[in-house]
Amino acid sequence: MVTALQANPTTLFGALQIDLKSGQTVRVLDGCASLTFNGGTFTGLDPLFGTIAAIDTIEDGFGDEAPALSFNFIPASGASIAALAVPANQGSRVRVWLGALDTSYNVVADPILLFDGELDQITPTVGKDKRELDVDAVSGMERFFDNQEGVRLSPTFHKSLWPGETGLDNITGLENKVFWGVMGESVSPVTIGYVGGPSGGSGRGNSGAVQW
Repeated sequence: MVTALQANPTTLFGALQIDLKSGQTVRVLDGCASLTFNGGTFTGLDPLFGTIAAIDTIEDGFGDEAPALSFNFIPASGASIAALAVPANQGSRVRVWLGALDTSYNVVADPILLFDGELDQITPTVGKDKRELDVDAVSGMERFFDNQEGVRLSPTFHKSLWPGETGLDNITGLENKVFWGVMGESVSPVTIGYVGGPSGGSGRGNSGAVQW
């Protein structure tokens, strides 16, 4: 790639691939061409998903920011909007490459992988003479910002991660409820007995009771 970029003339290209969880794969270029690399053929116009209209500048994250990428898709039809913008596709792998062609218009090995993340959000925009998809992709580091809501030490949550695992089904060390600011449930007093005199002696004839 370095040698190709130093050569003159050099033709550059950008390539986008989305591996949808539905089983379909989107492979498009930023121009009108057809190139084969990374085990697939990239074209300027995908017959179902359309073409790329615009793409943001790719930048690295720093501090409390994770690398992200936004791009605009012009879908081929309403069917492509429905195929892309389904909730099940969230988290699908998204990759972007920068590549070069030699003087015979062959792909120079190996194109640089600029972004490797996952599909986050798709927003359809439909209007007069306008039908577009705004796509947001995020880095895998985005998952570090999850606040773990819904994580519980309970059989139900345990099985959501490990289906069929029954290790928490027979828990016995459950905590008692602590009511704060409201009247709690009424509990009948329990009487327990002890052996011993009022002064702490151990005579069996001096039995008493304590009520809790």
